[in-house]
Amino acid sequence: MSSPWQTLILDERPQKPRRCRALTGERFFESVLQSISDRVCILDRNGVAIYTNCGAETFAASSPDPLDKLAVGNNYVNVAESAVREGIAYAVERLRAVRSVLHQEQFSTEVQYPSPSEPCSHAVLMKVESMPQDYGGVITRWLDFALPNSEVRAARIGSLDLLANSAPVMMWRSGADKACSFFNKNWLEYTGRALDQEVGSGWAEGVHPNDVDRIVRQYNEAFDARQEFVLEYRLKKADGAYGWVLDRGVPTYEADAQFSGYIGSCIDITSHKRSLEALLESEDRFQTLADVVPIVIWTTDSTERRTYLNEYWRTLTSKEPQESLGFKWLEAVHPEDRLSQRARFAEAAKTARPYRAEYRIARADGNCLWCLDLGAPQFSSDGCYVGHIGACIDISAPLELEKTRCEFVSRQTAAQEDERKRIACELHDDISQRLALCTLELGKIIGEKRNAQAAKLYRDMVAIASDIHRISHNLHPSTLAHLGLVPALRRPSRDFSDHRQIAVEFNHRNIPPQIPHRTAISVFRIAQECLTNVSKHSGSHRGLQVASSWLFPIQAAVSRRQHSVTRVGVSESPILANARAC
Repeated sequence: MSSPWQTLILDERPQKPRRCRALTGERFFESVLQSISDRVCILDRNGVAIYTNCGAETFAASSPDPLDKLAVGNNYVNVAESAVREGIAYAVERLRAVRSVLHQEQFSTEVQYPSPSEPCSHAVLMKVESMPQDYGGVITRWLDFALPNSEVRAARIGSLDLLANSAPVMMWRSGADKACSFFNKNWLEYTGRALDQEVGSGWAEGVHPNDVDRIVRQYNEAFDARQEFVLEYRLKKADGAYGWVLDRGVPTYEADAQFSGYIGSCIDITSHKRSLEALLESEDRFQTLADVVPIVIWTTDSTERRTYLNEYWRTLTSKEPQESLGFKWLEAVHPEDRLSQRARFAEAAKTARPYRAEYRIARADGNCLWCLDLGAPQFSSDGCYVGHIGACIDISAPLELEKTRCEFVSRQTAAQEDERKRIACELHDDISQRLALCTLELGKIIGEKRNAQAAKLYRDMVAIASDIHRISHNLHPSTLAHLGLVPALRRPSRDFSDHRQIAVEFNHRNIPPQIPHRTAISVFRIAQECLTNVSKHSGSHRGLQVASSWLFPIQAAVSRRQHSVTRVGVSESPILANARAC
């Protein structure tokens, strides 16, 4: 860089632009200004630039300082005031110097500040002098000069310290002897200590006792190896509590590549550390719970791959959890269920909806287990689908228990029907026949004696015989076995109407002619129970309508009066009757 003198002449008398009468020869004066490399700008007494030479124009094209980019017609004072508002370095001092000469507060003044293009190696000496009144102007000169090495280093350190104190993080600097020589304002405010307490190795006094040995050792190892380091440790804060900090240090070197120490920055990560610890504790609790519950816990990613299987997977399938991740878990699914299971889960993942399936697990010992698989979709904070989490439950035992219960109920029902059949046969073949014989004998006696009391006794015996025959039929409806369900249902409807004096209307639809006997007898018992409930609980005394339809499975429902007629409906349900009075 050259060392030009920049001359700023303030003309205190009204003149035409680019005119200067300070010298006798106007053309000669202008040619001199254009020929020198100095930066020259002439201002009138209001501070407006009326002339700039080639040196000033050339320098303005490369300088980042807005005060060096003054063009003809610009007001230097206004430009300087704008630079002050923008925080341009040393703009206040330069504005004050020019104003003092403009306002004739002093004859000359000077300001020294770092060069805007090379602030760490060069400086500018700004000297402002008032010209004699005969010439009516003020001369301001800027001299660029190189700084000595010691001053260059001091200027560089000063700039770094200024930058560090304005940074939103804690910063420190150490020399080649490992001793820290600087801590910025944020560090001192965080620790509540003075700079003279922290320099050297005083900073280690604030490190948590459980961390200090590790931190000092790692710091020295990185320092000796001239390597970058990142440390996490607890540092005492101004309130006495410890906060977690993340400390990153990098080695620094002089221009001649000589090692000069380290510079580092720290950020408080206490909140992040607590969140991480809480997350780890939550994961540990989940892992512990997942490994002790007698169900399979699993997770998937957005591509349907299993990313986690707990330890119970080994118990259920005899396969290792880690070896079953991805899509390999499907190898444990029964071959007949594998494709349908894959398709069902793919649909749930595609639509991000809850998932439910029942399938068989084929164990290595050849046995099969029925499982109920349940899953719920998981979403990220921005609402994107990230996978499913779910549980696979072994339902073989409940299914086996249900099967056993159904078999027991079936055997119990069969035993009840066998007992009813036996009782019905005894009533029909023995008691009913004997009662019929007694009735015939009694009829002969009444025919001979013509006794009114005997006649009443005869009618009672006939009624008893009829009731026994009805009970026998209800216990074992032979019509059901020989003619089918519809004729068998018509008879109890008719008998109910005659016995209870309630009008009964029987309707049916879509009942197939061939029905398994166990199902038919169950439906018949349901109809009997419905009629009994109507008699006991419905309060109907006017009419009864019986409607039967075949929608497998079968269910019974009783409704109270509707249009003065009580209706009994037989519609879908299993064998068990669900009778209710409405």
